[in-house]
Amino acid sequence: MTTTPQPASLSEAIDMAYAGLEFLATAAPTEMSPESLAECLQSLEEGRAIFARLGLTTLAVLAASVATNIRRGVHEMSYSSSRIELEIDKIRLTVEKR
Repeated sequence: MTTTPQPASLSEAIDMAYAGLEFLATAAPTEMSPESLAECLQSLEEGRAIFARLGLTTLAVLAASVATNIRRGVHEMSYSSSRIELEIDKIRLTVEKR
């Protein structure tokens, strides 16, 4: 059973992930024990695999959404939060990171 607090929303999960990564980025590796360094490296590698899986899943869902809208003949689609745009006739897709 984990004692790590569970996020209540996507936004909170992202904030927690950034906070954890920022903590690790500012840690002083020269002050860590060899065991802590090994644990950090192993956890970062596991995290990298999770990030890759999440990225692929997100892209697959976005691609499916675009394909669905193309089949429906949608000529314009946009989302304001992360700015995803789609225009069918000239095929323009814009995805911006926050």
